[in-house]
Amino acid sequence: MMGEMKPIHTKIKEAQFRFLMETTTDGVWIWEVEADQVVWNEKMYTLIGLPPQGIEANLERVQSLIHPEDLKKYQEMIDAALETGNSYELEFRIRRSDGQYIWVLDRATVLKDNDNRPYRMMGTIADISDRKYNELWLNGQKQILEAIAKNAPLQETLSLLINTLESQAPELFGSILLRDPQNNCLRLGVAPQLDPNYNQAVDGVAIGEGSGSCGTAAYRKEPVIVENIATDPLWKNYKDLALSYGLQAAWSVPVLSLQDQVLGTFCFYAQFPSLPKEKHHKRMESATRLAAIAIERCQSEAALRENEQRFRCLFEEVPLISVQGYDRDLNIFFWNKASENLYGYSPQEAIGKNLEELILTPETADYLRQGYHNWITQGIPIAPGELIVKNHNQEAIRIFSSYVLLYNAQGQPELYCVDLDLTERYQQAEKLSELSTRLKYLHRLSTGNYQDFEELFAAYLQAGCQLFRLTTGFIANLNQEIICLEFVQSDLPLKPGMCFNVSDTYCSEVVDHQDTISFGNIEDYPKLKEYFPYKTFKLESYLGTPIIVEDKIYGVLSFLSPEVRDQPFTEADREMIELMAKDISRFITDHHQELKRQEAELALRESELKYRSIFENISQGIFQSTPDGNYLSANRFLAHLYGYDSPESLIECLTDIDRQLYVDPTRRQQLKDLTKKQGIVYDFESEVYRRDGEIIWISETQRAVFDEEGHIIYYEGTVEDISARRQAEEQLHYDAYHDKLTGLKNRTWFIDHLGQTIHAYQLQETGLYAILFIDLDRFKIINDSLGHLVGDDLLKQVAQRLQTSLSGIHGESFCHLDREIPKDTLARFGGDEFAVLLTSLSDPQEAIAAAERLVSLMRTPFRMGDYEFSLGASIGITLGHQDYHSPEELLRDADLAMYQAKGQGGGQFVCFETVMHPRALARLQLEHDLTRALELEELSLCYQPVVCLRTGGLKGFEVLLRWKHSKKGWISPGEFIPVAEEIGLISTLGWWVLEQSCRQLQQWRAEISQGLEIVLNVNLSLLQLKQTNLVEQIEKLLRSHHIPGDCLNLEVTETSFLETSQFDASILHELKALGLQLSIDDFGTGYSSLSRLHQLPIDMIKIDREFVDGIETDISKEAIAQTIITLAHNLGAQLVCEGIETPPQCCKLQELGCEYAQGYLFSRPLIPLSATQLLKHPHFQQAINWSSCGCSVASYST
Repeated sequence: MMGEMKPIHTKIKEAQFRFLMETTTDGVWIWEVEADQVVWNEKMYTLIGLPPQGIEANLERVQSLIHPEDLKKYQEMIDAALETGNSYELEFRIRRSDGQYIWVLDRATVLKDNDNRPYRMMGTIADISDRKYNELWLNGQKQILEAIAKNAPLQETLSLLINTLESQAPELFGSILLRDPQNNCLRLGVAPQLDPNYNQAVDGVAIGEGSGSCGTAAYRKEPVIVENIATDPLWKNYKDLALSYGLQAAWSVPVLSLQDQVLGTFCFYAQFPSLPKEKHHKRMESATRLAAIAIERCQSEAALRENEQRFRCLFEEVPLISVQGYDRDLNIFFWNKASENLYGYSPQEAIGKNLEELILTPETADYLRQGYHNWITQGIPIAPGELIVKNHNQEAIRIFSSYVLLYNAQGQPELYCVDLDLTERYQQAEKLSELSTRLKYLHRLSTGNYQDFEELFAAYLQAGCQLFRLTTGFIANLNQEIICLEFVQSDLPLKPGMCFNVSDTYCSEVVDHQDTISFGNIEDYPKLKEYFPYKTFKLESYLGTPIIVEDKIYGVLSFLSPEVRDQPFTEADREMIELMAKDISRFITDHHQELKRQEAELALRESELKYRSIFENISQGIFQSTPDGNYLSANRFLAHLYGYDSPESLIECLTDIDRQLYVDPTRRQQLKDLTKKQGIVYDFESEVYRRDGEIIWISETQRAVFDEEGHIIYYEGTVEDISARRQAEEQLHYDAYHDKLTGLKNRTWFIDHLGQTIHAYQLQETGLYAILFIDLDRFKIINDSLGHLVGDDLLKQVAQRLQTSLSGIHGESFCHLDREIPKDTLARFGGDEFAVLLTSLSDPQEAIAAAERLVSLMRTPFRMGDYEFSLGASIGITLGHQDYHSPEELLRDADLAMYQAKGQGGGQFVCFETVMHPRALARLQLEHDLTRALELEELSLCYQPVVCLRTGGLKGFEVLLRWKHSKKGWISPGEFIPVAEEIGLISTLGWWVLEQSCRQLQQWRAEISQGLEIVLNVNLSLLQLKQTNLVEQIEKLLRSHHIPGDCLNLEVTETSFLETSQFDASILHELKALGLQLSIDDFGTGYSSLSRLHQLPIDMIKIDREFVDGIETDISKEAIAQTIITLAHNLGAQLVCEGIETPPQCCKLQELGCEYAQGYLFSRPLIPLSATQLLKHPHFQQAINWSSCGCSVASYST
């Protein structure tokens, strides 16, 4: 139609209409019906949220934008307009481009053509959302308030509220949480559009800062608006939960009561980050007010129901308050449980009946009817008061009644009567009156003036018989299973002192239950008829209770009678006898306590006498003193200890203990401070002055005595004289750090002192110090030969000489921290070893100079009686430096240097060099291996022939010791024999060699000939010579191996021979008596005293190889050899030369008259097998053949 030609006036109208479309504030639309095209003006696009010409519309497109709930009525309205041609107005919801719906008012008209056919519809659209939402909100509020007024369930009311709000803002989800005051958290109220799993997760969220929007809002009592849950810190712990359900913004408002108490929270959730608009703020504010009204109304209703139930329960169930309700004619319409209990009628029996028929007496009925009438007509209330009524059994009951007048909904009066049963009160009053009378009676008994227990308890028993109307009473004492009567009031033949088995008396029930037992008729306890009281006295009634003394059952108070009581014992009777038993218990307890007090007083007097005796006679000082320094008391021993005649004299003279008594005036203050801190101090040692000025050591034990406020009143304690102990301790300390023999410092002190020195120099990092380690040469020989007494005196002289020498080197000291350290320190390490510490050296040369001086000093002979000794000393020097951290390191290196000096011949000093370490380790290893050589069978013997130079025959063999190490191979005797001597192994090796030699001789004699004339030369050490059982041991060896003594020639060094002769030459003669031959070995190398040589029983002298080497050309050696040979011949001894290696040497010695020789010229040392082969040779006695011209010697080859 739009394309058809129209009349001019129609075009004008259309132009005008288009002008209106462009200028109007409403949306305008035109629908061309046949073309099904819809045209919108710009306002219409804006209303929908689209840009101009944003869509090409038709009716179907328009209808797709209409809310589904409104679409049907919209279509019906369009159809009606097209059919009738009438205009219309319609309100409906249309969806904007952002997905939100708005309410619009559509006013439309229909244009028809000449054929009355509609060809166009057009109309205007106005946004009426605000008005419509306000109308819906007001209508929703009305529904919510009506629900509250009708007491609808809270869940239903709050759901209605949320649904109403969500209809106002479809893009939001509403939630209400309710406060749980007991757990201070929020519980789920309603949230119909939220996921149930999310609701379950936030149920119970804590009220507090940082608990999301709702928890924080409840905590702050103010709105909390969170635009973006993902970034807001309040949602730190909950954001993952919320975001997982598509919730990105949360606006929470607390729901507050009129008293500003938090009832819960309201929250709007959005699915995109956003802030609330003004309309949202208004709706949330209104929602919280409505929610508060609903919640408070619900709480009020719950409280009202609770109170109603409480009071209903009070009226109906309270056991002691009877409540009845009467109408105007006193007909009953309310009757509670207590009324049933009081009167005996159930509610079914009572309700509907007249009050006069049930409980009122005629007098009471007239009173109550008249009072009811006066109250109704004149307003005069019925006065509360006591009444006499009757119960179901027609028994009179005394009650106290109060009245309440109410009017019901019909305006009819209702009288409520509240009754209290006074029966028990009157009974109690009677009991109290009776009890009061009895108590007065009991008081008179307990306060009476009695001469003794017998009179007192007799009064009690007499009174009990009267009160309980019984004929017999007694007080009995329980002793295990026996009960004995102590006091008796009876006509029966019962007397004090009678005893029974408790199990055979009525008292057994009291004892077993430890409670009051009573019966007025023994038929109640038929088993008691078998007991003694009934069998003997037919006692029918009994009342008894235990007497408890000091929490234990002492006995039983009992009353009995042969008569059966007409009435049972009452509770008052039980209470009375129990009171009497308590009185009796108190009297007995007081009596026991009095006895104990008397015993305690006696013990106290005895204790005081004993304490006074101890105080006066104990051999220990005892005192009490004031804090300011005066003695309050002291015993005689303390006075005498301090030099005073009496305690009184001590107390009078010592008025300032701190200064008069203690050597150190601050000492007592220290003791007081310790006592204040610890309460008691033990073994506090101090120096004090005696009266005569003598200083003694004491040990104090002291404690403080305090008053109630915690202030010290005085001190008390004991004093012991420990002077002797201190002296002994000082002596022990001295002995611990000094050498007893020389008085020098010992090894322990030296090492400790050296450690301090090392520490001091490490701190200073400057200066020099040195260690001199001294070992005396030849001291061991002198000590072993002349005895320990001579050796000890010699060591004392050495110590004195060393000390005197050192005092001339340095005389100063240096200071380390708070301790002064002497520059030069001398100590004896033990045996013949000494150590010197030199400090504050300016140059290493000073240590060397000191060592030179000491070496020179030790060369000077020492005189001991008739003897004069030249010792000599070997000194090892170690210079201290920063690499040394311990005394052991320094001493180790000094010791190594000392051994190096000793190894170089002694009598000199050596400075330590690092190269000595491997040597020392090798030496230590050698010592270790040598100690195991015998065990590992590494040692063996070989035999070097000794030849006669005259006949060329074989005289015998020198036995030589050899060592083949399992790893190192053969080790020279010159290397291991000195080690064996130093470590004390030489004696063990010597005996082994001697035994093996005897065994070898025995074997040769068995294999070759028993008459074999062969002599074995065996070395004997000085240590063996000094053994007291030497002769016995050798004799045992000869006997056990069946060999004669002349087969052995014992070789002893020249020095050993002389030293042996000095202490006991008889040993040599005893050896000779066994047939043994004795030889001096290495003659000419020692320090022989020729004046003694002729006294020794010598068979042979052996010339050392030192004089043989070069004898054929050296005139001086020839002269010495000649002298020795002549000397030997003059002494009646034969000569043996060793080390002969050339024929000229042999010829020269033969020329000089030497009888025997040995050496490589004749034979090297032979192993046992070779020696055996030699001995088995038929001409072994002609081993050497001489040439008449050349003096040639034929070697016997093996």
